[in-house]
Amino acid sequence: MGSILDAEKLFDEMPNKDFVSWNSLISGFSKMGHLGRCISLFSIMKTEYALELNELTLLSVISACSSAKARDEGQYLHCCALKLGMLVEVKVANSLINMYGKFGCVDSSFRLFQAMLEPNVVSWNSMVAVCTQNGIPTEAINYFNMMRMNGFFPDEATMVDRGLTQCNLHLRA
Repeated sequence: MGSILDAEKLFDEMPNKDFVSWNSLISGFSKMGHLGRCISLFSIMKTEYALELNELTLLSVISACSSAKARDEGQYLHCCALKLGMLVEVKVANSLINMYGKFGCVDSSFRLFQAMLEPNVVSWNSMVAVCTQNGIPTEAINYFNMMRMNGFFPDEATMVDRGLTQCNLHLRA
């Protein structure tokens, strides 16, 4: 924990803070699981410094919300992404899909996925994982099959989620 506090002290002493310095500090707090500090820095960056948020900023704070299961804050970030036009960024949409899946808000994950113009293999894997995590293995298999029909090939992450899905199906039988 000392290194992140040292980083914040150095950050505070910087005369000119840019996106790299802001995002580095927010990312550091996110990785350490300090949601409150992430949100605080996010707000300061947005309001006091009037810096336009970028994809990396959102990804770090969304990750912190996911880990902390902070639904209200996550929904606020979803609104920010929408307002800033960042939902077209595949990484942002994937991050929100995963976040809502961890919250058990499967319908929100479904809607985000359906709205994606060009989902990638991570998007498909996210949907398989969301379904598996939320106890709907038949839907996970449907997404797995649709993934293949849409020309995406399963990777290691897909196969882990598919294996868990198969286990869930057998446990229900």
